Amino acid sequence: MSKRELYFISGSPPCWSVMLALEVKGLNYTPVRLYNSKSEQNAPKLLAVNPRGEVPVLMDGNGSGDGATFCETLSILTYLDAAYPEPLLFGDTSTETAQMWQSISECNSNLTDQVGDISRPLFQNKGANLLIR
Repeated sequence: MSKRELYFISGSPPCWSVMLALEVKGLNYTPVRLYNSKSEQNAPKLLAVNPRGEVPVLMDGNGSGDGATFCETLSILTYLDAAYPEPLLFGDTSTETAQMWQSISECNSNLTDQVGDISRPLFQNKGANLLIR
């Protein structure tokens, strides 16, 4: 039996992506909520895994004492899809897979910064200071 832990910050779209993938694949996991306001993502245990202090972090033990740990959203999603292939996240055919990665690339290139411009002030309780551009 595997022990799987997902370290996340509430409201984080990258964390939501991993949570959704775990649910789609029907994988049990222990959610470990961290509080950005307390800088809990900078705890020594997590900094040992990801020195940048970012989430999500997935620790996927396999019951024999060794396991895998990943700290980048796309790395986690790719790992989950390869380690637990049913159902597939990234398509059944080469065309479907390429289309999925094209959408992911376009989103990362064109939306990530804009979403951050909105979400960062909200996480820092500065929502009233948002300027609509």
